[in-house]
Amino acid sequence: MELAPAVERRGSLKTGASSTHSPARRDFATTHARKILAAREQFGHLLWGPFALIWVLSMAGSAALAQFPTPETAVARSVSGQFIVRAEGVWDPRSRAAWLTTNRDFVRLLPTLAAVSAERIKQDLLRELGDISSWQGKIFLALRQTDSGSEPITLSCERFGDGWQYRVDLPEVIERGRYVRAMVNVLLLEVANRASGERSTEIPLWLVEGFSQQLLAKDGAEIILSPPDQTAHGVAFKPLFVNARRESPLKKAHQELKGRQPLAFDELSWPEEKQVSGDEAGVYRGCAQLFVSELLRLDDGRACLRATLAELPKYYNWQLAFLHAFRPHFLTIADTEKWWALQSAHFTGRELDQTWPLKVSLEKLGEALLTPVEEPLAGTNEVSTEVMVDLQTIIRQWEGARQIPALQAKARELEILRLRLARELLLLEEGYRQAVFSYLQSHSALAAGPESMKSPRLDRAARETIKALDALDKQREAMRPVEKGLTSAEPTVAPASNP
Repeated sequence: MELAPAVERRGSLKTGASSTHSPARRDFATTHARKILAAREQFGHLLWGPFALIWVLSMAGSAALAQFPTPETAVARSVSGQFIVRAEGVWDPRSRAAWLTTNRDFVRLLPTLAAVSAERIKQDLLRELGDISSWQGKIFLALRQTDSGSEPITLSCERFGDGWQYRVDLPEVIERGRYVRAMVNVLLLEVANRASGERSTEIPLWLVEGFSQQLLAKDGAEIILSPPDQTAHGVAFKPLFVNARRESPLKKAHQELKGRQPLAFDELSWPEEKQVSGDEAGVYRGCAQLFVSELLRLDDGRACLRATLAELPKYYNWQLAFLHAFRPHFLTIADTEKWWALQSAHFTGRELDQTWPLKVSLEKLGEALLTPVEEPLAGTNEVSTEVMVDLQTIIRQWEGARQIPALQAKARELEILRLRLARELLLLEEGYRQAVFSYLQSHSALAAGPESMKSPRLDRAARETIKALDALDKQREAMRPVEKGLTSAEPTVAPASNP
């Protein structure tokens, strides 16, 4: 499959022989099959040669390792054996490509460093997915000489008796974002094709872009290794400066989308040419990252995304695989569209650097869930001190004329509060708001008419709402940080009697 210079476009993706049927596509597939076979021959001495000379590059902690031959040999293999990297041609320091390396957005790919980088990208991607399974398909990276930074990236795959194998042809000097997108694309394809038969699958563009932007935002400087440009005591090195202050991975996405209309779900699913290239590409990438990030934040979001990849080979339309995997959350595409519209609207309407810390957010959310009520003292007409009642008490005890307006006000208050809450609490807040909204939909008639002044009748919907609110309260309490010697400052909740 050929990846466009600026961004890998869904419309340009092509698969290997097993997924093509016309004579023209069979010729295309045969050509790429020969490339794979040629790659086997080119890299064979590293794959099966028992006497291949290799060095081991040790990295501290959990960093990826690479095994690579002597400097005269432009072939390297990653420590896991999944990535085989070969450079074609001789590097010319006077070439235009060498001039491109002065641009910080570009990187020169050396076989030894590209092998390490590929492993790091894989580790970060699988960590985001929560995937601990072992790889199955080998990935060959061919680095070719280039005179520009916009040459195409070609990805081809072929099924052999021992499984799928992949080849990615890359310019040796490439924009960092394009390199990460190419690696994320082939890695997601390798994961999805593990469950594939004779037909290779196709990865949705939003999934490739979303994960690529997520990795670049989190560890971009650490997963892409540049050649050393300094020496000290005879050791060549490349200094790396990492900001210890971890900013939100969505900061760049927020800047791209601020003051602009987020893409609709249909545009995210099937983007036009102008939306994935040029000035509008940043909006698409920001929306894709936000979409993937919000899916990952669902309770079982990682498992659902892994299931989506496993289901992709079974369908020609990725949306069917998506719905099958995300059944606990979305029954139809319309449900997904509504959910995405809500998430994108809230994201663009809030400032990431003006949200409260988690502890403060928990306190503010707890306060918003309570309603102050003044209760008379027993046997007197005097007003007692203020008592705080929760949503469950309002549903159980308040008559309709008083209950419905109070719950409507709470729903609006939660909507406004969401703009300042820590991201960890957004799903929790949404759960409370959805529970209240569902109850109001089925009980709005209680606000007027003959039933408005009567004590509420706890029907099935009311009991289910109370049960859902109780579960959310337990989840909220579990998120509260424990401080020794201190107790919660949240007001004590007391049931209120009817006035």
